[in-house]
Amino acid sequence: MMKLSRKEREQAQKLDAIIDAAIKVFYSKGFDNAKMEDVASQAEYSKGSLYFYFKSKNELCLAIVNRSLNHLTQSFDNILQTEATGIDKIAQIVEAFINFRTKKPDYYQSIISFRNHHQNCDNESDYMKANILLNQEINTIFISMLEAGKKDGTIKTTIDSQMTANCLWGNLSGLLPGFLLNDETNTNYSSFDLLRYWYNLILQGLAISDLTNLKK
Repeated sequence: MMKLSRKEREQAQKLDAIIDAAIKVFYSKGFDNAKMEDVASQAEYSKGSLYFYFKSKNELCLAIVNRSLNHLTQSFDNILQTEATGIDKIAQIVEAFINFRTKKPDYYQSIISFRNHHQNCDNESDYMKANILLNQEINTIFISMLEAGKKDGTIKTTIDSQMTANCLWGNLSGLLPGFLLNDETNTNYSSFDLLRYWYNLILQGLAISDLTNLKK
């Protein structure tokens, strides 16, 4: 691994400080209400310094999403490396995502902001390209779990692993109806109760035999 120069280390630290500031500002004010000036003030840098590293508020959001996806990818990969069955690994991923939503609500909010404003993001941004690769990596993790489940006899061999992986990650990361991941529901159940119930139905459809439900 190439050693960074002092200047490169300072630039990396400044970049991290700006992203840290953006996370706080976007989470406290909301993405729509936040301004680049707010981020610059929080980071204690000039607005000019901010624009040297990020072209827009949307690119800052992409940088936070990148952190979020890196965190999830590492968490999911750790589950992949365990000795659990394929179907149990999928169940553990759901719990890991719920844990991520609970403990890192600011990171999770960045994913929601991206989902709502992605059409304004630069497709040529390095952060966008990195996020696409991370999404592909997460899908590959799901595929590996599904294939493992086919081999260990816990998942039906008739399913298309690639399509199923895309559906599982798509559902988990935002394609579900919004109320499932919104605490302001009009039901007698929490958003997490609904999410677990939904994924129990999915897992039961994938499984060869009866499953132990996701924990209540």
